[in-house]
Amino acid sequence: IKVSIIDNGVGRERSKEINSRRYNKPKSLSTSITQERIQIFNNYKDEKIDIQYQDLYDSDNNGSGTQVTVKFKNQSKQ
Repeated sequence: IKVSIIDNGVGRERSKEINSRRYNKPKSLSTSITQERIQIFNNYKDEKIDIQYQDLYDSDNNGSGTQVTVKFKNQSKQ
């Protein structure tokens, strides 16, 4: 099973730049926590989960969003 989620935001690089200018903004841990949970799941289950992130750009090479692809794969049925 493959699921793709696309947003039309400013992209991850531009978002980092914008957030670096903010004062007293707590650092988001959601991506690293999600990766850690997936790694734990993958270590103990036949089903494997893989997440890929792709930055999207418009024709002027400006960030125009992000695509996240989540793949679920059952290793025992290959």
